[in-house]
Amino acid sequence: MTATATYLRRDPADVKPWSETCGQIRPLIEAADGAAAEVHHVEIDHAKLHYHARTDELPSASSALRASVSDSPGRSPEGASMRKPRAMRSTGLDQ
Repeated sequence: MTATATYLRRDPADVKPWSETCGQIRPLIEAADGAAAEVHHVEIDHAKLHYHARTDELPSASSALRASVSDSPGRSPEGASMRKPRAMRSTGLDQ
C-alpha cells in the first residue's frame, strides 16, 4: 500500500472567524483535511463557563492568559500548554 503525504499550511488571517462561547474561533486543521486531530486558533475574550463533551482540549497560550479550569483559577504564562480532558469545565477570564 502506498500512502501519499499531503502538506497543509493555513494562515489564521486567511480563515474567517466565528463567535463561540470562548471567543472568536478559526479552524486551521480539521477532520475534513484528513488529519487525526483538529487545530483551532481561538482568541479568548471573557469565555463563559463551558465544556467539550466529545473532545479533549490542548490549549497553548500565545500570550499570558488568566483562566479557570475545573473551578481552579490560575494564570498560564506565554508559551504554556495544558490538557483539559473532555467534560472538564473551563472559562477564559481575560487576555
